[in-house]
Amino acid sequence: MDEITLKGLEEKLSPTSVRKNLHNASLFLSAYELLKSQVINEVRGFFLLKSKDGRLVYSEKYKEDVLDRSKSLLEASSLWLVDRGAITKIQVEEILEIREHRNAIAHKLPNYLFVPDTEIKMTLLMKTRQCIDQIGRFWAQISIDSTPEYDNKGVKPEDIKTGASIAIDFIMDVIENENILNT
Repeated sequence: MDEITLKGLEEKLSPTSVRKNLHNASLFLSAYELLKSQVINEVRGFFLLKSKDGRLVYSEKYKEDVLDRSKSLLEASSLWLVDRGAITKIQVEEILEIREHRNAIAHKLPNYLFVPDTEIKMTLLMKTRQCIDQIGRFWAQISIDSTPEYDNKGVKPEDIKTGASIAIDFIMDVIENENILNT
């Protein structure tokens, strides 16, 4: 093992590095779950008709408009959001990349803790935040547009903060504060 490789391994195995990577992994996994909920659960909820005998009943349009688009529920729901102008096709690709990275973190966590040059892609966390904010504003705007109490109130889309947006902001603040503390 050469000196550069040994130095990289020593840095990766330091308690500070392991703690930081474990911390960032948990935050990335949490952020992904927020995104997934914004995409899948909200789209599914849009098509909810009623509850019957303890089971939720969805419109037939849910299968036609969403489920028939892809075998992947995340991709199918994301594509439905594209058709509604909530996100772009590029963002669908980013969402799928985020999912792929999430799966790598979840299933190969030791690599992110102990293998040099295996890092959590924090740029994808920023993209997760952007998607959560944008999709959250889309759903909030639907609520505003369909609720008479909001008529003529001048609610601006950029002022809308959903629960998921607040949660992702909290995650990002934690990461920022940790990076300040660990530098």
